Amino acid sequence: MIQHHTLMRSADSWDTSLDITPGLIELLVTEQRREVLYARLPTPPTHPRALSFILEGLALWNGKRSCVVIYADKVVHPSLGLGRAGDEWPGDNPLVEYMFVERSPHRRESGR
Repeated sequence: MIQHHTLMRSADSWDTSLDITPGLIELLVTEQRREVLYARLPTPPTHPRALSFILEGLALWNGKRSCVVIYADKVVHPSLGLGRAGDEWPGDNPLVEYMFVERSPHRRESGR
């Protein structure tokens, strides 16, 4: 069994990006620029922690801490389950660290 404290970010970790737009989350996981997983998920999720569970599960599957880059027009809303109630920014944990990239209003960036 993988222990949380043994999970560390390394060069061969999966890179994960979330492209968040109204009504849709695009999830892209790559390893050394090769696609591991791609999903288009409608929002909002039925369970408030569903997205966090997916991201943490991917880190457990890979056995390494994941770095998740969030592309969005504004800071992610807590209804996506990434932040605490009243806190719109998701907190890092032993399985996942987050980076936020604000998308310009005229240009949509996507991992695909």
